[in-house]
Amino acid sequence: MMSIRQTNNRLKGSNTMKKLNYAEFERAMREFNSEHGIVSQADKRILKGVIVFTKDSFDKEYSEVQRSYKTNNLQKAWLPNMISNSIFADCIDGSDNGVRVDLYMYNDKSWKVDYCYLIEN
Repeated sequence: MMSIRQTNNRLKGSNTMKKLNYAEFERAMREFNSEHGIVSQADKRILKGVIVFTKDSFDKEYSEVQRSYKTNNLQKAWLPNMISNSIFADCIDGSDNGVRVDLYMYNDKSWKVDYCYLIEN
């Protein structure tokens, strides 16, 4: 089984943050769960990551930090055999916690993903 560091380094190829597109980010979350046999939100093995949304996803101006939401692999969207596809996340500036970002990503005025990255624990 790969550790979080190994998973991140495999994706990055170095020790610096690598920007991932959403498909790569989603794949990393699903692969981490699969490789570690994680099937429920009760598991304690966590791979954290951040989804950064584009400036034009919002009606007013927000900084990159204000458009960045931290989440983890234990979201139903990335666990096997879940009925829901929910992704809960917290804005990294601390202003907006427990946001169900999947609802904002897939509606008429969707938040568009700019890039994502994984976080070392």
